[in-house]
Amino acid sequence: MTASSNPLEAIRDLVYQEGTEQRWDGLLKILEAMEGQSLVVGLEYANAHLDSWPPELRSYESPFEKLPVPPPKWWPLVRTLSLWHCNTGEEGVKALTKSPCLRSLSTLNLWNNNIGYEGVEALANSPHLTSLSTLNLAYNSIGHEGAKALTNSPHLTSLSELNLSYNRIGDEGAKALASSPHLRSLSTLCLWDNSIGYEGAKALADSPYLRSLSELKISKNSIGDEGAKVLANSPYLTSLSTLDLSHNNIGYKGAKALAKSPHLRSLSTLNLESNHVGHKGIKALANSPHLQSLTTLCLWDNNIGYEGVQALANSAHLPSLSVLDLSENKIGDEGAQALANSPHLTSLSTLELWSCNTGNEGAKALAKSLHLTSLSTLNLSYNRIGDEGAKALANSPHLTSLSALDLSYNRIGDEGAKALANSPYLQSLSTLDLESNNVGDEGVKALTKSPRLQSLSELNL
Repeated sequence: MTASSNPLEAIRDLVYQEGTEQRWDGLLKILEAMEGQSLVVGLEYANAHLDSWPPELRSYESPFEKLPVPPPKWWPLVRTLSLWHCNTGEEGVKALTKSPCLRSLSTLNLWNNNIGYEGVEALANSPHLTSLSTLNLAYNSIGHEGAKALTNSPHLTSLSELNLSYNRIGDEGAKALASSPHLRSLSTLCLWDNSIGYEGAKALADSPYLRSLSELKISKNSIGDEGAKVLANSPYLTSLSTLDLSHNNIGYKGAKALAKSPHLRSLSTLNLESNHVGHKGIKALANSPHLQSLTTLCLWDNNIGYEGVQALANSAHLPSLSVLDLSENKIGDEGAQALANSPHLTSLSTLELWSCNTGNEGAKALAKSLHLTSLSTLNLSYNRIGDEGAKALANSPHLTSLSALDLSYNRIGDEGAKALANSPYLQSLSTLDLESNNVGDEGVKALTKSPRLQSLSELNL
């Protein structure tokens, strides 16, 4: 039956299917056309059968000034309200928090709205937000006073994800978060670029209320080696699976502390991008028996050379590593060869080596590797690879699993482009990036007309 002839039947057909944006929109249109008792029954039925649809799908996104008043008929089904970058301001948020329509929400996204301290205080004091599990307040100028207001709220005890990035909460704000018994349900805490130093890191590390954290992201702060040490030595952060300490002025001593920690055995993702751990730091990480659960290791821009990469390649302690990012480290051809020859990196699916001073010899080594056959993503952009390197990659029978290959900003010409176009081994590629090379008309024609690259959905020249 069609929705117009039997809307309840149409609702039933929709809610028993996998959730998609199209089906969500279709459901709302059906309910919007219903009235009276039929609408009540339709809402109750849909609400009882939508648990398998993710909250982010059951969303409503709008500029603040266009929020419908009164709310639409289907509003009780909405779980996510996104008002990001809407210039809502303090007064707008104060008005919003008075609405009982927020009771059904599990996710509230107010990213970049300049709500300030008073806006956060209104949120913290709202009795209508007790069902919130996810709150995004990034880019809102809340300062440490706003952080304190949140931590004092008895209405936000169901929060499992909190994003306060780019708010300059400082050490005082971090201390307030760490000391709050109301935030003991947090599993994800994101505090990027908040002027947090050692004192803030120590407070987070010493907090018995943050035992449930599985993701801690404090990129672009200034915790340094000492901050890394206290986090590594925390007996309360043993549930962490993701730790993002990128851009934090961490050196060898901080990396060594992380490597020696028996409390970080559950880590699957460690991000140390844009620090200065150097070859001594990567040696410590590579030789750690406590980091064997790592699947993702990000080390770009860390003053790592061949010696550090050799230690990583020789490590038998990282058997599960599937994503490795060594970009912006001058590892050269020798470093690429060390990775290619490693029998310990057979689980790698993503290898990021952009801006690594890698040339044709490095590309040839990767192409010949019997250990990198699981690679699906290979990024060699911003290097000095020419036609010979491109030909080696194109002719490799070991790279048949590649779906994304980035060779942009290299020295590849028509010959290299034609080799890639004619490769019998790259037929699974969906993305190929050759931007800013020396590919001319012949190379472009070969690539765009290639019968081998039928799976390509994105070709950048």
